[in-house]
Amino acid sequence: MLQQRKKTNNQATTIMQKELVSNKNTYLKKPLS
Repeated sequence: MLQQRKKTNNQATTIMQKELVSNKNTYLKKPLS
């Protein structure tokens, strides 16, 4: 049970990191006005 929870946490962290990276990329692509 603990192992399963750990796995889910890892997946959530990975998704969050991917979202952070894509947010950063979107921000960088925007022209600074």
